[in-house]
Amino acid sequence: MEALELNKLECARRQLEAGINLFFQDGDPVSIHTLTCAAYNVVRDVNDARNGNPMFAKQRYVQMGGKPSLGDLNEPENFFKHADRDTNAKLTFYPKFTECLLVDACEKFGELTGDRVLEFLAFTLWFMSQSPEKFDIPQGWESFVDDAEELHAKGDRKGFYDRFMTHLSDLYDEAT
Repeated sequence: MEALELNKLECARRQLEAGINLFFQDGDPVSIHTLTCAAYNVVRDVNDARNGNPMFAKQRYVQMGGKPSLGDLNEPENFFKHADRDTNAKLTFYPKFTECLLVDACEKFGELTGDRVLEFLAFTLWFMSQSPEKFDIPQGWESFVDDAEELHAKGDRKGFYDRFMTHLSDLYDEAT
C-alpha cells in the first residue's frame, strides 16, 4: 500500500465516516465512540485554531448548569484508550451520548470545509428524527422524515440508512 498524505480534517472525515457506517450497521458502540471522539477533538482543535464559534457538546453544553462536566464527557473516551493508571477499572458507558458528539462534529466539519458529506447528512437526519418538531426540515424531505420517525422509533438504523439512500436516489432522479 502506498503512503497516504493527509491533513487533519481529512483524517477527521474518515473517522466520522467510519463511525457513522458502524453506527448504521449496529456496530460496536465502543469503536463508534472512540472514532467519534478522535474526530471530534481534531475538528474542535481546527475550529479553535481558526477562531470559529465553540462547538456544542464539549464546549458549550458543559458550561450549562446541572450538566455533566467536561471530565464526565471525556471519561469513556479516556477509559477506552488508556490503562496506565487503572488496569482493573470498570466503566458504565451510555452510548447514546455518542450521537450528540457525532452530530456536533459532522455539523462543525461541514461549517469548516463547506463539504456536504452523504454519511454526515444521513446521520444528522437520523439525529433529527428523534425530535423532528425541534428542527427545520429541509424542503423535499418531509415524507422521508415521517418514514424516519417510524424507523427511528423501532431503532432500525439499517432500515433508516437504506430508506435514506433510496430517498436520495429518488430526489436525484427527479432532478435529472
